[in-house]
Amino acid sequence: MEKEERLEKTILLGGYGGQGVQTLGRLLAVAFTEAGKQVAFVPDYSGSMRGGISNCSLIVSDKEIGSPILKDPDILIALNEGAKRAFESRIVPDGTLIYNADLVKCPPERRDILAAGIPANTLAEQCGSAKAVNVVILAFFTRVSCLIPAAAMKKTVERELNAAKPLFTELNERAFAAGIDAAEKFLRGCCA
Repeated sequence: MEKEERLEKTILLGGYGGQGVQTLGRLLAVAFTEAGKQVAFVPDYSGSMRGGISNCSLIVSDKEIGSPILKDPDILIALNEGAKRAFESRIVPDGTLIYNADLVKCPPERRDILAAGIPANTLAEQCGSAKAVNVVILAFFTRVSCLIPAAAMKKTVERELNAAKPLFTELNERAFAAGIDAAEKFLRGCCA
């Protein structure tokens, strides 16, 4: 009897309060749920919101999830140096570190993981506002991880962010396109 393949990925996101970490996690949770996956989403705000430590975790599976407790992530999304330092050692071997290269100045120490940096602050500012960092990172993650189609994630952004704040629709569209573009460049570099 063949062992049944099971998709289950654990994702840890970290940064400062105010960087959009929780929004990023919520968008991932909504998109994966709409794609028919089981999702456990656990936010962690710490004592102070803006400027303090903010992280959240997701478990995404095609089967029922037994526990929402994340031990070691398959994927770490680090929006700043503190998150990278705090959580890099927890990434499973052959896991992935996606990081904001504008705020993570020390190169990743691990050699047994895929490390993918993106100048998220720079790209967001080029799109029109530093507030779009989380959308840039979301798009980059979407394309690099291949866990969900970019069109599905974009639809979630349109519905969840743009419907709530229509003034930011163009900004979010530019930021999403910039993140996908950066991911394409990164992937071409990996395969070269």
